Amino acid sequence: IVSVSGDGGYHEVINGALKAQQEKTCRPVCAILPGGNANDHYNSVNRRPLIEALRDGNPVERIDVLQVRINDESTYAHSYVGLGLTPLVAVELNRHTLSAFKETWLSIKTFWKFRPFEIEMDGTRQRFDSLVFSNIDRMAKYLTLSDAAKPNDGGFEIIRWPHQSKVHLIYTLLKSAFRHGDPAPTVREVTFTCVRPMPMQLDGEIMQLKPEDSIRITS
Repeated sequence: IVSVSGDGGYHEVINGALKAQQEKTCRPVCAILPGGNANDHYNSVNRRPLIEALRDGNPVERIDVLQVRINDESTYAHSYVGLGLTPLVAVELNRHTLSAFKETWLSIKTFWKFRPFEIEMDGTRQRFDSLVFSNIDRMAKYLTLSDAAKPNDGGFEIIRWPHQSKVHLIYTLLKSAFRHGDPAPTVREVTFTCVRPMPMQLDGEIMQLKPEDSIRITS
């Protein structure tokens, strides 16, 4: 299945393919041709033109997928799961034709209206500006998440931005847009519980979480 789409369209294809595989009706092979704005997944994993790979019969490679279990229901993300500022910025960025400067400006503009969020994680209530669980190294073209992220290492990176002053948050956004991401731990599983209603982004697709929702993310 070749998805000519952006990250959100490929998100839907991946979820359909994994559902078909779980029902034991087939084992789909998926690939993407960039047809969106950010195309983060394609830019992270692409090593040669897809047409050449199909023509030459290159072997299929397996990559990790993030399973997101919300209470008793599961969905999947091919690239990242995000909470807080970073997903909101990504949604705004994907509406525009971007340069590094314009992306930074839109990021700063979005953050002025932003308020931190709280979750229960690792046995304590924690407050963040942004929290991303990432299978790739970038988001929204220019925002670098983690230089260590690889889509086939059996784990995912946790990029935590604890709540800080707005001055410090601007610095973090600028550093992410123009330099490299800070070192981030690689894990195979994480769980947390929502405190208040909030959005969660999966590969560019937004879903709403409710208070007391229990979330478990595994690679």
